[in-house]
Amino acid sequence: MKAALDEARTKGMWLDYTFGSGWPFGGAGVVTPELASVELRSAHQTIRGPVHFHEKIVMPGPDTRTTKDANLPPGWVSRFRQREKLVAVVAVRGDKVEYFPSQDSSRPEVKKTGQLDAGTPIVLTSHMLPDGTLDWNVPAGTWQIFTFKETARC
Repeated sequence: MKAALDEARTKGMWLDYTFGSGWPFGGAGVVTPELASVELRSAHQTIRGPVHFHEKIVMPGPDTRTTKDANLPPGWVSRFRQREKLVAVVAVRGDKVEYFPSQDSSRPEVKKTGQLDAGTPIVLTSHMLPDGTLDWNVPAGTWQIFTFKETARC
């Protein structure tokens, strides 16, 4: 936190740390879906080219804290969903990270680290169709597709 605060100060910015529950995470009845904070969620997949890719791509999953909470007032889950927004789809040439299977699925062990080519990012957001389909002529090579979505959370 000190490093983040020091960096913010060098840029003339300030930070607001909110620990625990409280605004803007007050929960149902305190902060409505329209006023809830948002977070950036991401998903990733690998595509190999050359090929014309016209398929639905992996999208970040819903915030399970929102969908599992049985105490939300009626209609709130759909109101949270209405705030979802695709922010960007970016392709970068490179290899993906490979993992060893592990007994604890929340902490897989890295088998092989991935390597991305810094000179190859392509923003593909304009290639997205409303139904989540990516329409893209993939150049030769292995490409990592990163999808970023803004979602509201309670």
